[in-house]
Amino acid sequence: MNVNAIHADLKQHFDEDLEDIRQFLRQPSISYTGEGIAETAQAVADLITGLGGEAGVVATPGHPIVYGELWQDAPKTLLIYGMYDVMPTDEDGWMAEPFGAEIHDLPGLGPSVICRGAVNTKGPLAAFFTAMRAIRRVEGKLPVNLLFAIEGEEEMGSRSFPAFAQEYAEKLKRADAVLFPFFEQDEAGMPSLVLGTKGMLYVELICTGGDWGGPSERGIHGSYNAWVKSPVWRLTRALASFVDDDENILVDGFFLRWQNQLARI
Repeated sequence: MNVNAIHADLKQHFDEDLEDIRQFLRQPSISYTGEGIAETAQAVADLITGLGGEAGVVATPGHPIVYGELWQDAPKTLLIYGMYDVMPTDEDGWMAEPFGAEIHDLPGLGPSVICRGAVNTKGPLAAFFTAMRAIRRVEGKLPVNLLFAIEGEEEMGSRSFPAFAQEYAEKLKRADAVLFPFFEQDEAGMPSLVLGTKGMLYVELICTGGDWGGPSERGIHGSYNAWVKSPVWRLTRALASFVDDDENILVDGFFLRWQNQLARI
């Protein structure tokens, strides 16, 4: 690819690309309330079709997932994972309307777009499409085929994504790699690319008293802790047993289970 020409094209179209990104950001898409979710999912599908691909909004028990394909007769295929949902906007201290996508001059950063999702991660998602459009304008087509799986529940733990991944496994397996578009640039302007991220695992531990010695019906006075065992201390020891001093996971079969899960997907 002619990278210099692509950069020049992005500079030429910067103002209109920026307005496209701001328009996308202004559409609310709050996971926990559902506000704007359906509209934003359709907007993502429109971004894919606008790039020349095919896209559909896949219904799930929760928020929809946008699946799309763009084939360029390329030898490699890249799966674009992303999220169009954001957190609520009920914190104090906003300097601008949370979905206003206003531009403010920030100390040390210069003109910046202030909006929920500007960084995490509707802004990077929209910016990815502006970059792809620039490549197509300069090169005529993209150097890779693209698959898209853009979800609307990441902020809630991606509840519907595992079932989607299993249902679409054969399609997704055609990808040679996965990219999660995200802004990675330090204050000096040096960009970086993260080559791996971790997921989340929710665990709830409950410890009750009973025959083993702890209180079973109500709390007791702390002075009895010399001869009545404490569920709290049992919980802390259980939690500490999960990892060693360097926080390496010690749970038997933990990594094997997730390797098997990935193999099924």
